[in-house]
Amino acid sequence: MPSDRAVVASRSAKPRARRALRRILIARPVALGVLVAGSYAATALLDIPSPPTLTQLLTTEPSRQGGMFATRTIPASPAPAPLSVHDEWLPATVPWKGGRIPTEQFLDLDLPAALFMAHQETWAAAHCRYAVQPTPERPDGAVVATTASKRWNREPVRVLDLNA
Repeated sequence: MPSDRAVVASRSAKPRARRALRRILIARPVALGVLVAGSYAATALLDIPSPPTLTQLLTTEPSRQGGMFATRTIPASPAPAPLSVHDEWLPATVPWKGGRIPTEQFLDLDLPAALFMAHQETWAAAHCRYAVQPTPERPDGAVVATTASKRWNREPVRVLDLNA
C-alpha cells in the first residue's frame, strides 16, 4: 500500500503537469504568432517581398521567377530616334583572342564592344572602356588595372597602376 507521502506527491504532480501543459499549449501558438507578425513587419520595413513571396522565390527555379512579379507593357515610341551613322571606315579584320577575325563575325560576337570600338582607336581600348561601365551587378563600375596608366589619362575610367 502506498504511503501518505506518495499519495500527496502524486496528487500535487498532476496539477503541475496540467499547468506545464497549459503553458506549452498557450505559449507555442503565441510565440508562433509573434514570429509570423514580426516577419511580415520586417519585410514591410525593409521594403522586400512578403514571407510567402520570399518562400515562393526560394522554391521556384530562376527561369520561372519573372512570372511572379507585376509587369506592364511599354509601347514602342511613335518616333524612334535613328542610330547615328558614321562615315568612318571599318577594318576588314579585327584582333580577337590572339588572332584576327572578319569584322562582320566580330559584330555578331560582341555587339556592345563593337559599338564602342567605333569610337576608339583599338579594340582593346574599346572593350576595356565598355567593360568598366556601371552595370546592375556593379553600380560603381569596374577599374582598369594596367601597367600603362598614362594611356588612360584622358579616359573617363578609374585606373589601378600596377607599376606602383
